[in-house]
Amino acid sequence: MDIVIDHFGRVDSLDEVLGPNYTRFLQLVNPDKHWIKVSGFYRLGKESENIRIAKEAYQLFKDRRLLHKLVWGSDWPHTQYESSISYDKSLKIFRSILEDEKEQRLILKENPCRLFNLECC
Repeated sequence: MDIVIDHFGRVDSLDEVLGPNYTRFLQLVNPDKHWIKVSGFYRLGKESENIRIAKEAYQLFKDRRLLHKLVWGSDWPHTQYESSISYDKSLKIFRSILEDEKEQRLILKENPCRLFNLECC
């Protein structure tokens, strides 16, 4: 059974993403079973640091060669954040977190196709 871990592993601060507990979390990620959803950045820590937390977490995923296990989702309906986030804004910020178009394609298309056993073009 595949398990999708939501919101970058749901870290609450920049210190946490750079700390030993997040390192341990990453060590426990089993590439045969686990997927990580890189969405809901606005749920990570304080508003002033949530994009930086997402960028740091994303870099750690890259460093651990987990790009093939990342998927994106809009996180709609954005419960408790309806007035501050939208689908378009969420996608735009996702693209600013991952500027590389090849990585975006992997996470937006190729990885979900593999996760859901769909034939990709």
